[in-house]
Amino acid sequence: MKKGCLGCFGCGCLSIIIITVTMALYAYNWVNTEGRSLLAEGVQKVSEEACKVAFEPDSAAEIASLTKEIKEDLAKGNIGIVDSWNYLVANVKDNEKLQGQIIFAVIYRSLKGKVLDKNDKPVLVDEEGAEACRTIMYAMSQGKIDIQKATKTIAPLLDTKKQNDPNDVTNQFETKKVKKNVTKEDMEKVVEALKQYVKENNLETPAKDISADSLAKDEIIKLLQGLKKLKK
Repeated sequence: MKKGCLGCFGCGCLSIIIITVTMALYAYNWVNTEGRSLLAEGVQKVSEEACKVAFEPDSAAEIASLTKEIKEDLAKGNIGIVDSWNYLVANVKDNEKLQGQIIFAVIYRSLKGKVLDKNDKPVLVDEEGAEACRTIMYAMSQGKIDIQKATKTIAPLLDTKKQNDPNDVTNQFETKKVKKNVTKEDMEKVVEALKQYVKENNLETPAKDISADSLAKDEIIKLLQGLKKLKK
């Protein structure tokens, strides 16, 4: 089991979980501070940590392999900093499917008890809730639901405070941020909302071989492949 899912929630920044946003933050850091090598190392390091939370080991390894290639191209100057920054802003800020799949993947793994909080315990294990989560992810991938409405099911986890710091570059991405202290009661509310959403929208349960992990991974791979295409 991996420790960190609700631990990351406790940090109050799901942008850390979203690998691509973190890449962009490191790109911004490069422009202002220490250089291309920091960007390259940061991309791989934070990507690896995020993968531990959102993905199963095989998928994490696949993403890490592609991220390593991008890291090397960034370090060598084969991918331009400005080009990569612009690409990530354009493809993360309004990418509801990417953000939705990553968020739901983390919640799915949490409800399966596959990640632990800071006390080395799952906040809540609920198989029915996890299955409802997978069902929503599948419907999302097929374009059968309104993603904004679907993400309302996780409202009890979200930090609703406005981000007013003009120097906070994460504001450019408008990613959903999770509040610092997620409780068992919060997760129970989410489980009920997930199951109710599936029922109200008559969503079809996907085949067993369609994993929540693969649904989220596909969105990340698409984004990373697009970044790699920027190679000169």
